[in-house]
Amino acid sequence: MRKVVIFGSCVSRASFDRPDLKPRLAHYHARSNLTSMTRLRPLDPMPEIEMESPFERRCAERDLSKNFEFEQSGAVVIFDFIDDRFPVGSMGECSFTYNHLMIERNRTAFARAEPFPHYEPGNRGFMRQVVREFADANDALLRNNTIVLHEAKFSTFFDGENPTPDEIASMNAYYDFLFAEIKRVWKVDHVVNVMERVVSPDCTPRDHKWGHAPFHFDDGYNAAFADEVGTIVVS
Repeated sequence: MRKVVIFGSCVSRASFDRPDLKPRLAHYHARSNLTSMTRLRPLDPMPEIEMESPFERRCAERDLSKNFEFEQSGAVVIFDFIDDRFPVGSMGECSFTYNHLMIERNRTAFARAEPFPHYEPGNRGFMRQVVREFADANDALLRNNTIVLHEAKFSTFFDGENPTPDEIASMNAYYDFLFAEIKRVWKVDHVVNVMERVVSPDCTPRDHKWGHAPFHFDDGYNAAFADEVGTIVVS
């Protein structure tokens, strides 16, 4: 059975609750932006991380220790970059994901952390360099696996108060830039984009089990992505 590895977010992971796909999921990591996954100097000393969710704690610890498990071969590796919504944090020589939930729960440990909004338009050059650095450092990962880019973005139909429509537009402009750079520089075997399925506020339900957010999509989105990626997995 061909295994699947996800470096991304719940936007990709949710589709793997489908019975024919769930057994294939071998590894899932979330809550890391691309810069943190590229610049691999760990935080030293490593603080004790307090989070309510064991999953959130594991992701935070992996992000800080840089134990991403990129040593894959023969897998379908899915990348999505919803979690590039988090700024790049820095402490000393460590670049990490400035996950607001982690920072809030561990204020003392990260009192010296400096956030850098890599997604702002003035920082495109920085991100071009990061995209290239990742490709150079992870040639074996990109070459020895089937790479799937999941082009998930924020819903422009989102009817919550945070983020605002202007913030959504700005973040989506960043995603468009990032996707284009990745397709230009990396070996990407498949691109999956089912954003045309997002046509109303109902596509990001207010009663979503993980909360109301512009990237917490409904079952229809998850099914459409599962259909696309399922074809890739069994091919």
